[in-house]
Amino acid sequence: MKICIIDDHLLMAESLKSLLTTSYTDAEIRIYASAEDFLEDDFSNWTPNVVLSDILLPGMSGIQLLSRISLPGTKIIMLTSVIDITLVKDTMTKGVSGFVTKDVTSQELIDAIQTAMSGGQYINRSLKDKIVEELFSEKPTTFNLSKRENEVLQLICSGNTPKEIAAMMNLSTYTIQQYIKNMMRKFKVNRTTEMVVLAIAEGLYKPTQYKER
Repeated sequence: MKICIIDDHLLMAESLKSLLTTSYTDAEIRIYASAEDFLEDDFSNWTPNVVLSDILLPGMSGIQLLSRISLPGTKIIMLTSVIDITLVKDTMTKGVSGFVTKDVTSQELIDAIQTAMSGGQYINRSLKDKIVEELFSEKPTTFNLSKRENEVLQLICSGNTPKEIAAMMNLSTYTIQQYIKNMMRKFKVNRTTEMVVLAIAEGLYKPTQYKER
């Protein structure tokens, strides 16, 4: 079994590797801190059976990575700490073999890999429960972003820091941070990374709309 783990949190990646080597004693496992590192590797003589990728990655996200992977036969399982039904639906329709949250048990992760290897698609138990809950919720999704907030959102989703965005927009870093704070309140999230994932899931991020000036 050949497995690739893409996660910028080294402790998480090493923990996953340790868990997997316990179940797959002959496994060859490579760890990457970013999608870019993964894409730069040479897979001409080493093709992974499974790629476990975090969604929230520095630079290119796990979702964006999907369209860049060209490894026939390789199964892709997405890892996330954010649960969003739209994100799950969109991701699974792109050929992903599994979608699991980071609170999965070791057995669920093994089940996900086994299901993927047999040609199926796997969603872990807590995620399924959340999907069912949201399916029966009639709550509309509206964020009401201002023009400036939307521009800042595009730049954040493109991987820019508040300081970099401030320079691009000729504004102070404090002002950009206030925009971000207001948007997080509207998105009802506590972390910027959660806001980015939700923006991608809701189709609010337009990759070609804003470019560095």
